[in-house]
Amino acid sequence: MIFIRKTTKARNIPGLFLAILFLTTALFGCSGSEDSAGSINSDTAFDNISLYKKSLETNNKIDMSALSQNPAPYIPPQCYTKVLDENEQVHNPCYICHVNGKHPNPVDDRFLQSEYSLPPKVSFNPWSNFFKNRQTELSKITDSEILTYVRTSNYLTDNNTIKISEELPQEWPGYRPDCYFNFDKNGFDINPNTGEMTGWRAFRYQPFPGTFWPTNGSFDDVLIRLPENFRVDANQKVNTDVYKYNLAVVEAMIKQKSINTESINEGLTDCDLDGNGSIQTAEKINWTSLKNCTLHFAGAAGELEKSGEIFFNPGLYPKNTGFLHSLRYIDWNDASDIPSMAERFKELRYMKKVKYLSAEKLQDLYNQDQFEDTDKDESSIDSFFGDFSTGVYTERGWVLQGFIEDTNGELRPQTKEETVYCAGCHSNIGAISDGTFAFPRKFYNSNGWEHWTQQGLQGVDDQTVHYENFGDVKEYAFYLEQNGYGDEFRENEEVREKFFTENGELNQDMLSRMEDDITVLLYPSRERALKLNKLYKIIVEEQSFNQGREALTEGALNVYMKVVPNMGSGLEEVIY
Repeated sequence: MIFIRKTTKARNIPGLFLAILFLTTALFGCSGSEDSAGSINSDTAFDNISLYKKSLETNNKIDMSALSQNPAPYIPPQCYTKVLDENEQVHNPCYICHVNGKHPNPVDDRFLQSEYSLPPKVSFNPWSNFFKNRQTELSKITDSEILTYVRTSNYLTDNNTIKISEELPQEWPGYRPDCYFNFDKNGFDINPNTGEMTGWRAFRYQPFPGTFWPTNGSFDDVLIRLPENFRVDANQKVNTDVYKYNLAVVEAMIKQKSINTESINEGLTDCDLDGNGSIQTAEKINWTSLKNCTLHFAGAAGELEKSGEIFFNPGLYPKNTGFLHSLRYIDWNDASDIPSMAERFKELRYMKKVKYLSAEKLQDLYNQDQFEDTDKDESSIDSFFGDFSTGVYTERGWVLQGFIEDTNGELRPQTKEETVYCAGCHSNIGAISDGTFAFPRKFYNSNGWEHWTQQGLQGVDDQTVHYENFGDVKEYAFYLEQNGYGDEFRENEEVREKFFTENGELNQDMLSRMEDDITVLLYPSRERALKLNKLYKIIVEEQSFNQGREALTEGALNVYMKVVPNMGSGLEEVIY
């Protein structure tokens, strides 16, 4: 979720679709939640949401609707990183996000590795938290205080109810959190009060390079939920075998390649998934065999596929697919002397695909953006529809919504500005697969369907990836080589000292250790973990997320305070 340096046309969803969507949202509840509010008095709903909004603004001294000093919060802080250092050495973390998109993603933004194409209105870096000295506030927080804080849940009550869900108004039109983070052995989330599945399923994946490594501030997880029709049989009864089957098909469909799977019953569709010539139990999906099947989805979804109401299209999720992404503080396990995912949430991020766009439509949108941009001398500011209660909509058919800590550390809905911060990276860069990052990086092995609390990162290999002009490389080792640091801002001196010699060369012994255990790189020391927790808590107390939510131990020494529009980065050859 990182770099966006060039913007094109405003990201507008067609007007008629938006009008219908917002009217439906206001009266019947947002499609983001499986349990809508039902038919309610629109005047009463508006009044109650307005009162709730006012209380959030008063208690936290924030504006839930307006953009503040930053008219383009979808352009993340990383986009102001200096590619050239004071010694004219090149550091290129930009290639992670700015690549030639894989079909059906039509975006090719490789040029943004070598060019700062920012709208003139945001040429001055609006992320002012970068430039604040936090030493005074930092010294006031003890290690024991921060550990007590991060070990206290701000999500679940003692009675296993979800705090923020209970606090939202009854008429809340957007997503109402409904995941208990209570996983069975297969990674399915279970409501502890009823014993029923919520539909959410956790998966393990290769963490996205840079920002989302624990050494840079947070543990995180990602869960997927397919639409209800993908979770039930033809008689509309919840069926775990049907759900596992459809999840495996969607995984192969998004990756567009053969995968290993948990055991799945080919008899559910009479499709020879593994291509061995018989219909039985499969533990892999052969991509060619899957594409040749006459029916791809099982259960009720299969019936809808037969009638042409849902589609099997490589690289595209079914409509109403949802994702949940929690960012957590870093706890420390003194017994094992390693960091772990804390109970306390920094954020809960949600996205749902509310409109299905074909590959052809996505290409048309991109072509239109490119055509209209040729008539402009400068990049324009993107527009995102929606608000704090409904979520923010992207032109690619997704709605995004988030919850973040309030001044007391409890979760509250994000402001529109805070959500737009997330929307940019999920809408128009080359690195995404139908708006997502994590699911295409899901582990191929059978235990990929687990939560990080069930099986962590220890013993995970540095995966091999392919770049056309470099061939096959180890992903994290290559990132370190190209960036020269373990983070975009070149602030993480701990990684620098571990993985680089004094003259800036990579430490081959550390690379060898990391090759079959990425925690050598990804895990911070206890001192760094607690310091990052404290720095983030200071931002929480200030409620200054609109000025940057990155916790930096020494401040941002390697970012521009001002960027000349369309200036070169200093990189001569892009990575692709």
